[in-house]
Amino acid sequence: MAPARPRANASAPDPITDPITRPITDPLTSPISAPTAVPRRWGAGARTILPSTIRSIQLLLAGAMVVSAGLVAVASTAPEPAMLVWGLMIGAVATALAMLAPWGRAPVVLLAVVQLLDVVAVGFLREASPPSGLGLLWTFPVMWAAWVFGTAGACLSVAFVSLTYWGQGVVNSGPVSLDLALVFPATVAVLAAVTTVVGRLTSSQRTLLERQSVALRAAMARAHRQEALVTDVLDAVDFGVVGFDAEGTVTLSNDAQQRLEAAFAEAGPDAYGPDGFTALDPDDLPTARALRGETFEGALVWYGEPGSP
Repeated sequence: MAPARPRANASAPDPITDPITRPITDPLTSPISAPTAVPRRWGAGARTILPSTIRSIQLLLAGAMVVSAGLVAVASTAPEPAMLVWGLMIGAVATALAMLAPWGRAPVVLLAVVQLLDVVAVGFLREASPPSGLGLLWTFPVMWAAWVFGTAGACLSVAFVSLTYWGQGVVNSGPVSLDLALVFPATVAVLAAVTTVVGRLTSSQRTLLERQSVALRAAMARAHRQEALVTDVLDAVDFGVVGFDAEGTVTLSNDAQQRLEAAFAEAGPDAYGPDGFTALDPDDLPTARALRGETFEGALVWYGEPGSP
């Protein structure tokens, strides 16, 4: 009767529970679907703007108001100084609010208040001299509201500006012609719509970049863990292990190999064959043979002077 084969005590690792063999989805190669551009919540974009950006935009708009008001005061034939003063004062209030507000803790509605004050300030400036074209300044707060508050901000700002524009036209010159009544509001609406779409695309791209950044960090952490695991395994063996790249640079060396190299350095640079007396050329050393692609085992090399212990 043939003897029974001995049974191995080691069991195959479970790919579900074993941490080494468990399949891990690579976050760099796994597909990452682009986020769908969905309508942003009211005020959702306000927290994506840095406080310095809010202050810079407001300062630019305030500067445009001051320059435009100065040009109107100098060049207009019949300016309304009171309206200019009121417009500049309201713009100054909006600017002070933008500069002093703690945007990191301030509610989202505060930014809407700043934008509303800008719209009102431009309305007063335009009322000072309707033919001067100061109404073009409305495009800045409208686009800003569309960028920050999405579709809701675009619709409300366009509606408010259009009603103000039509109301000023009726008060100043009676019924407004259809072409004048539609051209400017339509232009503002188009700018707001374009800004809203660009804001959505930018938000989607930012979300995608954030997801890819998270995936990259996860992949790097996994690579570091695997590298540490391989290092621990190689350092646990009692024989030297060394790895080279295509240029012959050492890329891997365990503790045993490092101890051997330290012993080689003490013994001297000369290497000898298995008999301990035949000098070996550098090309005949095991490392040089391995780099040439040779396969061998049991190679014996002596270091140090022949006859030395």
